[in-house]
Order: sequence, then structure tokens, then C-alpha cells
Amino acid sequence: MASSSEKQPRKPNLSTLFHAPTGGEGLRWLEQGDERQQGLAASLHRSGLLERLAFCHPSIAGTFPIGIDIPGSDMDVLCEVYDHEEFLRICTSEYGHLDRFEADRRSVEGKERSVVRFLWEQMPIELFGQGRPPALQNGCRHMIAERRLLALDEPSAAESIRTLKQEGFKTEPAFAFFYNLPGNPYEVLYRLAEADEQELRQIILKRQL
Repeated sequence: MASSSEKQPRKPNLSTLFHAPTGGEGLRWLEQGDERQQGLAASLHRSGLLERLAFCHPSIAGTFPIGIDIPGSDMDVLCEVYDHEEFLRICTSEYGHLDRFEADRRSVEGKERSVVRFLWEQMPIELFGQGRPPALQNGCRHMIAERRLLALDEPSAAESIRTLKQEGFKTEPAFAFFYNLPGNPYEVLYRLAEADEQELRQIILKRQL
């Protein structure tokens, strides 16, 4: 898929920007986005993925919904998974025939997680399974915080983030570098998902000084 660097992300309605995360934001933002994002949403629907994985409450996250993806970015799908063996069995049955399929299961800091990757209509998809609701997972909360910062900032901020990513930054470190966020980027962005508008505007103001 081509990068969306040609267009700036569509600004969200500020009146709804600070609603509590539900896990459904990513797909909705794709469906309400520009022509390219709507095409990605349509491709996801054609895959039947959201219906087939309904038992684990799949939630779209990552860079595509907020328009800062670059070539090689994955479409992230967060899943609520407690039985990882069964989850991987189902994913292998459903998607094992697709190009670039791979599945992995590991424990990180005592928490089990599963990762499944494959290619659908030239779109790299990554399923991430963890034993918690998607709205509470890092991927969703980071995306929420990132979208709010970009929505409140100048339109050029998204392009600056994409440039950092193309230079080798991961998404969260790119935001931390651009906005001068102290501490662990992943922990800071997780917390900022609950920050109010005033706090985020102060972060943006300090960046612009």
C-alpha cells in the first residue's frame, strides 16, 4: 500500500475527540477518513476478519487510522485473547494459506501474547492477542493519545512524524522526540490517553516555542 504522505490526516471533531476509548475508534476513523483510508476499511470488510474473529473483539489500531503510516506499515488488529493455543489454531486455519503468514506465541514480563502476520490484498496485517480488552491495550491507548496530539497541533505535525518514522524511529519514540516527552515513550503515551485538552495543548505549545 502506498504511504498517505500525500495528504494530511482529516481533522476530527473536537467535541468527540476526548470521549473515553471504546476499541472501535480505529475502524471508524478509517471509514470516516480520506478516500484511501476508506479503501483500507473496505478491504478489511472484504477479508471477513472482523466477523471471523468476533469472539476476541478485534479492534483496529496503529498508524493507518490516524494517517501516519509509511511504506511497510502493518494494519494492527488488537484482540482480547486468553486461550492463545485456540487463537493460533483458528488463525492458522483461517489465514495460514495467505502470503507471508507467520504466527508466534511468547511471554513478555509474565504476560502471554500472540502475534499473527499475513498479507491481505497487498496490505500487511498483524493480529496481536493479549489477555485484556483492546481499549486497555497499549496499541489502542497510544493511538488515542497520538490522534489527539495531531488533531490539536498544526497540520504539518503529521508529516514531521512520518519523516521521523522514515528515518527509522518507531511510532511512539517518534512522538516522544517530536513533542519532547520525557521518560519512557510507551508509558508516557499510555498515560496521555487520559490527559485532558489543556495538558495536551501545553505539550504542543512547548514544542512550538
